[in-house]
Amino acid sequence: MQQAEILVENTAATEGTSTLRSIGGATFVYKIITTGKQDLIIACDPVLCPKGHVQNYGLFKSTRMQEPALEGDADLLDVDLWLLTHGHEDHLDSFGLERILNGKKDSIVIAHPSVEGLMKKVLKQKDLTFGNRNVHWMSPAQDLKLEINGFDITLRSVNAFHGSCRKIGAMVGNGNGYLVSISSNGNHHSRFYATGDSIYNEDNISDDYKELSENPLDFIVTNGGEASMDKKKIIGAIATRVIGSITNNSKNIIEMHKKLKARKTLVVHHGTFSHYAEVLEDKTSSFDGNDDIEAVFPGETVVIV
Repeated sequence: MQQAEILVENTAATEGTSTLRSIGGATFVYKIITTGKQDLIIACDPVLCPKGHVQNYGLFKSTRMQEPALEGDADLLDVDLWLLTHGHEDHLDSFGLERILNGKKDSIVIAHPSVEGLMKKVLKQKDLTFGNRNVHWMSPAQDLKLEINGFDITLRSVNAFHGSCRKIGAMVGNGNGYLVSISSNGNHHSRFYATGDSIYNEDNISDDYKELSENPLDFIVTNGGEASMDKKKIIGAIATRVIGSITNNSKNIIEMHKKLKARKTLVVHHGTFSHYAEVLEDKTSSFDGNDDIEAVFPGETVVIV
């Protein structure tokens, strides 16, 4: 199996490559650029509220600290496949939902069942078909095969435990990670793991380790930031002490990268909201000199050659 070289650049890609672009928070776009047929565009968790917007989670509130790094008004309207990991508003908000609804009519949506509750209670949606699109509601440990634009795509939904253990994750709201394998004309193109909101440890990964490790991962896209409850409020501070962090920090990411032996681990979901506690100052210094782990900042593009 031929493996792709991965470079990190803040530039556009040429034909014959694929790219991963961060928009901010958990929102990223993976694009395979082709010759002779349609490109393939996969996007994850569109949260597109403006800087300064406040989200209310009950026990705490969180403020968006950065503008979403969108490439114009038409950005994300050409997405073929949407991956929605779980039902929290910093992963799908009304602004992101609008992009899905105004986008390609034949786009496909993959969603954890908790997204249904978010749609009804927070986004006030009665129509759960995303505008009569093909929607696959997937719980962990389910498989799906798709054909889009001449690409064969195999998806496996894996557990995303939203805390240091399964019980705490269930309190916060567990979701999906997605293992995605893409080929064309029988030739491997890429295999990647989008972790969703989770904390890596041996127990949290145990149910899915076989599937994640049986074939090489070209890259991992992981949610960092060491998210936690807002420590400024009394109730939030108590919840933080009881629950702890609810997404990966740098140490978790280093351990995951070593265990899963990915060729590259790319870190999103940091710095965007005020409840993302760990600030990454640059691309690599938080990861103990491991050059195969890099933070991707909003507006940056990873070019896969």
